[in-house]
Amino acid sequence: MSNSIFDVERYRRDGSTIAVNLLDPHTLAAVLSQAEGVIAHAAELEQSIGDFNLEAPGGGYLEMTQAHATAYRGVLRKVSNYVDHSPAALQVSRDLVGAAAELLDGRVRLVHSILWCKPARGVGSAKPPHQDAPYLAGDPGDYVTMWIALDLCTPENGCLYMMAGSHATGLREHHSAELQVGSDTWSQDDAQAVVLDPGGAVAFHPLTLHASAVNRSDRPRRALMLRYQRVIE
Repeated sequence: MSNSIFDVERYRRDGSTIAVNLLDPHTLAAVLSQAEGVIAHAAELEQSIGDFNLEAPGGGYLEMTQAHATAYRGVLRKVSNYVDHSPAALQVSRDLVGAAAELLDGRVRLVHSILWCKPARGVGSAKPPHQDAPYLAGDPGDYVTMWIALDLCTPENGCLYMMAGSHATGLREHHSAELQVGSDTWSQDDAQAVVLDPGGAVAFHPLTLHASAVNRSDRPRRALMLRYQRVIE
C-alpha cells in the first residue's frame, strides 16, 4: 500500500478525507470472512463480555448491568481490540502505518481497533453525534482514526455523517452516559453522509463531529476501525 492513500491537505482542512479503494478485493475478502467468523462465534453469547459488546434495546452502549438483562442474544454491536481476533485485520493495521504516519506527520502506533457490526432491520443502534476526543488521553491532534467499510455504507444502513471543518473549533461539551453533543452543536442539515463502497475508508480527526443512525435496511453495516497515535520522541 502506498503512503499517499489519503489527501493530507483535505484531512487538515476538513478534518476528514476519503480513500475510495483502500482495501484490494483479496484483502477485503479476507477481512470480511474473518469478521463473519467472529460474528458467528458470538452467536451464543447471552450478554456482553470482554471485547464483545452486544446490541440491546436503546443501544448496546447501555450500562453493563442493563445490557446483561436486555441484550439481544448473540447480536454483536462491536468487538474491541479487534486485531487480537483477526489476523487479516492485524495485517491491514500494519499496512496502514505509513499512511497514518503521513497524516500525523510522525511515527505512529496502533492504539485502538474495533469491528463495528451495525446489524440490519432496526437492531443496529444509532451512535449519537460526538467527537472521539473525550475518549482519548493527551492531545487529540496526536490521533487519527481510519474507518474502513466492509459493506456498502449508505444512509439507509447507518453510514457515518460528519461535519466538515468541525475539528477546527476544538473540544465541545459532551453529556450523558453515551457521550454526545447537544443540538446547539450538531446540525444534521450541515452534516454530510459518508457513503462508502466495500473497501473504501474515511480517515478523520478526533475533534471532527460525527454520528450514525439506526440501520433500518435489510443488510448489515460492518466496518473496521483502526486508531493510531503519534509516538512522542
